[in-house]
Amino acid sequence: MTSRAASTKEKLSTIVDGFDTFENDMIVGSRVRREKEERKVRELAEEMGRLEGQLAGEEKRRTDMNRATELVREPIFVYIYIFGCVTICIFFSFLSIDLSI
Repeated sequence: MTSRAASTKEKLSTIVDGFDTFENDMIVGSRVRREKEERKVRELAEEMGRLEGQLAGEEKRRTDMNRATELVREPIFVYIYIFGCVTICIFFSFLSIDLSI
């Protein structure tokens, strides 16, 4: 075998050995990327769970607030109506207008 053939075989051997390294690098790189993406998905799922919990709490708080407001508002409207009727009656009685029909 000539030195030129030996040199060519060495170059080819180097290239072939490089493919093994390249393949291993690709496998490791793919695994690292997949793990990174899976971790990001887990983090996003945890964040979504936390936000959904906060949203549910805020929804409950606002529902309770609206219910409490309704309980307070309805009697106030009744009192305003009664107060308005009484005020009108007093006003007309001061004017000495006969309200009887």
